[in-house]
Amino acid sequence: GGMLLVLVFSAECILWDRADIKIPFSVLLISASAYAVFLIAIIGIRINISRLVLELPPVFFLAFILALRILMLEPAVKQEGVKALTIALLTTEFDAAMHYIPLNPLSFGVIILTFFYLLTNVMISLPQNNSIRLSIISQKFPLGFLMVLVVLIEVIT
Repeated sequence: GGMLLVLVFSAECILWDRADIKIPFSVLLISASAYAVFLIAIIGIRINISRLVLELPPVFFLAFILALRILMLEPAVKQEGVKALTIALLTTEFDAAMHYIPLNPLSFGVIILTFFYLLTNVMISLPQNNSIRLSIISQKFPLGFLMVLVVLIEVIT
């Protein structure tokens, strides 16, 4: 735990110097830790909160803050606040749609994480691809892996 904290602090310090050659590693580390925090928080919210009206505000706040942080790491992304708000609203809406499906919390968390990951990466790759279709197609391998993971979790438990 302490080593991970040191790595994250080091990565944050590296991001201040845009000429540093270790920036891609720092972006990867901070993005991965943001996705891990999102997954852990969604699982915790699913376990502890059973009412939909109480579940949506923390999911919205979490999705907005983490999407904003991930989008701010990418220099090609403009209007990070608007895109983070869009990601948060869509993730919250998807969470509301999935709320009453009887899944265990880990599967539920992985499904919401997959949707959040897809939206975030589409927003990041949209300026480069100039097409939503190409942006979504470029995410087919991580999406496939996460969906196979959900099926395996449901089969095992």
